[in-house]
Amino acid sequence: MSDWIINPLNINTVNEFVTFFKQHLLKNEPFKVTIKKHDTRTLSQNALFHVWVRQYASVMVGVPVSEVTKIQETAMKLTIKRACYAQTHWDFLLHTPADYFGQIEKPQPTSSKDWSPSEAYQVMEWLQVFAAERDNLMLEAKGEFKKLREDSLV
Repeated sequence: MSDWIINPLNINTVNEFVTFFKQHLLKNEPFKVTIKKHDTRTLSQNALFHVWVRQYASVMVGVPVSEVTKIQETAMKLTIKRACYAQTHWDFLLHTPADYFGQIEKPQPTSSKDWSPSEAYQVMEWLQVFAAERDNLMLEAKGEFKKLREDSLV
């Protein structure tokens, strides 16, 4: 029995699964396939995202991580979400809250705590590359994100 985490944005995970699946078909034996959304997001993945946000804010503002203010952290989260949406157009990054007083409704970024595990993984994978390429910042993979990353590369 095998469990697979397949990220459609990582063609290697897709190709490896397709190869595995084809090999199983050639055995001419019945087997069961279950596909489900990966939705057991852990606090460690969310916590790591916020560690990365603080690290990135530290670089952008030019202060040690310990001196990043809540306002700077919040601004960095918004900046990251805007940049991610601008490059990827992932729908889960936006929502349009209702405005009950008749003002113009405009899209707002979603909270990272509302992202599914696979959505969080996508953003974090994107952020690692973005930060490295744009600002030469290496964000270390740890915990659940690291495990998901390693599983997707197997």
